[in-house]
Amino acid sequence: MSKKVYSIFVCLFFFLCLSAQEGDLKFSQNYTISNGLAHNGVTSILEDSRGYIWVGTFEGLNRYDGYEFKTFKNTLNDDVFVSNRIRSLKEDSKGNIWIGTDEGISIYDYNLEKFTNIYSNQLAKKGVKGPVVRDIVIDQNSGTIRCATEKYGILVFNEDYTLKEEHVPTAFYSNGAVEFYNSISIDDTISLYATSAGLLSFNLKNQQFTKVAEDTIDNSESVMRMDETSFLVTLKKGFAILAYEEKDNEYIYQIVKNNLLATESFNSSGFDHQNNLWLGTLNNGAVRINTTDSLKYDSTIDYSLFKFQNKQLRISCFKATSNNRFWVGSFDKGLFRFDLKKIRLRNLKVRVLMNLG
Repeated sequence: MSKKVYSIFVCLFFFLCLSAQEGDLKFSQNYTISNGLAHNGVTSILEDSRGYIWVGTFEGLNRYDGYEFKTFKNTLNDDVFVSNRIRSLKEDSKGNIWIGTDEGISIYDYNLEKFTNIYSNQLAKKGVKGPVVRDIVIDQNSGTIRCATEKYGILVFNEDYTLKEEHVPTAFYSNGAVEFYNSISIDDTISLYATSAGLLSFNLKNQQFTKVAEDTIDNSESVMRMDETSFLVTLKKGFAILAYEEKDNEYIYQIVKNNLLATESFNSSGFDHQNNLWLGTLNNGAVRINTTDSLKYDSTIDYSLFKFQNKQLRISCFKATSNNRFWVGSFDKGLFRFDLKKIRLRNLKVRVLMNLG
């Protein structure tokens, strides 16, 4: 075997090994209670305009400055939030942080460095518990904040943090009230919500709910925009891709692909910096779709898996932040950080070696 052929063989073998390792999707760091997290059950991640990473957990809220986690939580001597069980996070136009919990909504005022409880069923004298706030949308066009809840519909707040109105989809009750999970905006008027009753469209002008793809989608825990005319919906089994177009002042929705990766139960989705699509499962880690074009046009899907030491891994959320970092939250193993720039440089180095060979 000539020296040149041997070099190519060695480089090719090295490349294949790295590809296999990349298929395992190795993380850069796993943050848990031992690293300062309030709890290993992570529910939500936010990067604010000041560069801090906020991490919501089942036992308080963390703020990460790149070096350490600062914990905020209720104690016997001090009530910080409505509830320690954080569910959703969002920064408003004033730079303040909205905190959705299992018992309502709290706000962190950066100027005052103070938390304030603005809504709960108990404060509103509607009951002792709730609502569980799963999704928060800051709508700068209307100057409102929409908070989607489990079983109490959508709560709409003014910019001064007062409650404006409530919208409950009573027409779609099935074995109890509808549970809202997350949403995307189609335009300034129409929003789509992933719910326990399927995919619901909400018109902000006439304040009406309608069901989308009701014959196919009866439950969804996440909905995410793919591009300007399509979106992805996770299902109890697998996921689906829907396209939409406006016709006669109405939106027409069509299922492009259905029952994709139907062996898995997906509950979350997100894009990383390299435009790879990540899908979280209920107990089997995450799936990374390496080429999103294959979802629409190809019969096979090119994907990699992220698992943790062959143990159960329940994914909760994804977040791409600055410095090419991608975060994966889990309900049981804490927070995982991926440094995507390092992965890209490693693959580039391998390609250069092959070309030199």
